[in-house]
Amino acid sequence: HNELELVHNGEWMRIDRLVMFEDALWVLDYKRSLLDQQHTATYWQQLARYRAACLALFPGKPVHTALITVDGQLHRPEPSESD
Repeated sequence: HNELELVHNGEWMRIDRLVMFEDALWVLDYKRSLLDQQHTATYWQQLARYRAACLALFPGKPVHTALITVDGQLHRPEPSESD
């Protein structure tokens, strides 16, 4: 799904890309810039909220998260930060 809109715990959110496999889900968020230390924590918090919403919608399915930056790089948070 592209640009999936949902509400979780009273917060409206729009997930850029939700990829559904039989055994897991991937939440992908696109960023129009490179990762920088100034914004990284905010991005991981955003992905954690998206992950929590997907876990509630799809109980029992693992949910993985990642950022894809403008240079095509895939960045995953540390397990303690999101997964």
